[in-house]
Formats: sequence, structure tokens, C-alpha cells
Amino acid sequence: ITVKPENCMVLNTNEAQNDLFYGQAFATGLVTLTGTFENVNMDINLTSNKGTIINLPLTTPEEVSENSYIVFVKHDSIANLIPENKSELTGINMNIDLSVNTNAEINLIFDSKIGDIINGTGKGDLHMSVTEDGTFELLGNYSIVQGSYYFTMKNLIGKYFEIEKGGT
Repeated sequence: ITVKPENCMVLNTNEAQNDLFYGQAFATGLVTLTGTFENVNMDINLTSNKGTIINLPLTTPEEVSENSYIVFVKHDSIANLIPENKSELTGINMNIDLSVNTNAEINLIFDSKIGDIINGTGKGDLHMSVTEDGTFELLGNYSIVQGSYYFTMKNLIGKYFEIEKGGT
């Protein structure tokens, strides 16, 4: 099966449905499905469209350092970081090439109650794969074009920061 979605909603979830990430995503591209019901191969090539908002909640400071899917690194140490994660999707081989542009807004949520959120847009090419044994991999570069951060500390201090263009 080959599908050519144009400005198609590919994600529509809220925090209660998925506490790892949620939001709405619209994309255009090419999706190819091959194989059998027991062993499905999915090759997906998508570009983000206007209206895409992805939220990544990080509810406590401990979770920022413990989440294996978000890693803050120095640019020269990226080659040493290739974690192996397992997904519950078995029997599926999925390869997703995603071209993210400034139409997509990304929010890293530290504390939604007090507005402690990093918000931004950027550009990048990401490759995600899930193999039939459940191994999940996410690779690629994402460069910030525009962003902001409202830092709060226990409702006592609030400071607004602009994120400089070019961070990856």
C-alpha cells in the first residue's frame, strides 16, 4: 500500500493518552506499507506542516536527567551516545524520515502549572526506526530557529529568556 498524505493529521493525543509526548501533528509526504499482517514493513517520509505542536513533559528535575530519550550534550560528544531502547511494537519494521521545519512548535514542559516551559521552532532531519524485535532508535540533528524559556523557581522567581538561533 502506498499513501501520499497531504497536510494529514498524523498525531492527535493529549497528556492523559500519552504522558511521554502529546499534541497535534500535521504532515505531507509518502507512506509505504509492505509485508504480512504478522510482519509489517512501514517506510514513512514526512515533512511537518503548519499547526504542528508537540509537547514533551518533564515534570520533575530528576526526570530531565533520567529520560533516555532526551539527552543534553556538548556537540563534540554526540558520537559516543547511541542508547538502545526497546519499544512494545513487535512484528513491525518502521523507518520514518521526518523533515521538521519552523511550522512545527516544540514544547519541553518542566512544570505546566507555573509555566516552566521551553518553547521553540527549528529545522532538522530526524530518522526514527523500530525493528520487529522492538528496538527503537532516533537519530538526527535539530537546530533552533526561534525559542523562549520562562524560568520559574517555586513561584518566587520568574525570568524570561530568548533562546538564540543556531543551538542544536
